[in-house]
Amino acid sequence: MRKRACQQAYGALRNAIWGKWLLLGVLITSLPYEIWEIRESYSIIKVSVLILTIFGCLIIGSQLFKQQQRKV
Repeated sequence: MRKRACQQAYGALRNAIWGKWLLLGVLITSLPYEIWEIRESYSIIKVSVLILTIFGCLIIGSQLFKQQQRKV
């Protein structure tokens, strides 16, 4: 887990596209677990984490989309 976090941080700091893809993948794969947690026991903190994760996916996804558009 720490190795993946270090790789994400390294890629994000260097503005490497692979770092953003890795971060997007981790955020997307965490969504089902966060939704499952909310279904098990509801709390404002869990809903807030889910909302922040979704916003993170949208932000990173839009950055990747813009980078792809610049290449074309």
